[in-house]
Amino acid sequence: MNRCILSLALFFFGLSLSLSQTLPEPKLLLEAMSGSFQWEMYDKNDKLLRSGSKKSILVFDGILLRSEEMFEGSQIRMEGMFGYNESKRQFFTISVFNVDPGPHLSYADYSRGMEHLKFVENDSTQTQLRFIDQNKHYWISFKKKENQWNKHLKIVFTRN
Repeated sequence: MNRCILSLALFFFGLSLSLSQTLPEPKLLLEAMSGSFQWEMYDKNDKLLRSGSKKSILVFDGILLRSEEMFEGSQIRMEGMFGYNESKRQFFTISVFNVDPGPHLSYADYSRGMEHLKFVENDSTQTQLRFIDQNKHYWISFKKKENQWNKHLKIVFTRN
C-alpha cells in the first residue's frame, strides 16, 4: 500500500515538473533543437492539417540554428534561422517560404526561469515556443481578433 502511494506521489511530482519545465539556457536550447524532426500542424481545434520534416544545424559557434522545412505532399518549403542575441537578451526567428517570401521576423525576450518564449511578429500575430525536452517541442500561433488573442495553429516537432 505504501509503495503504491509513494509511486503515485513520485508520478505526479514528475508530471508537475514536466508541465512546468523551464527553458534551458539559450545555447543549450538551440543545441537541443538542432537535428532532424518530423512535425505535425494542427488547427485551433487540434485537427491535423499538415505534416512534414525539419532539418536544423548549428552555425556561428552555436548561437544560430539554420533550418529547412519540407511539407509532405507539397512543394512548399521554408528556410529560416533561429538565434539568440546575447547583448539584447532576445531570441529571434527569420522565416522565408517559397510561396510567401516574407520574410517573417519575430523577437522574444529571454530571462532565466521562463517556461516558454513569446515571439511577437506584429500587432496581430504572436507565437509561443514550448520546449518539452531535446526530443520534442512545439510552437503555438495566436491571432488577435477584437482585442483578444486566439489560438490559431499548433506545430509539434518530434525528433527522428
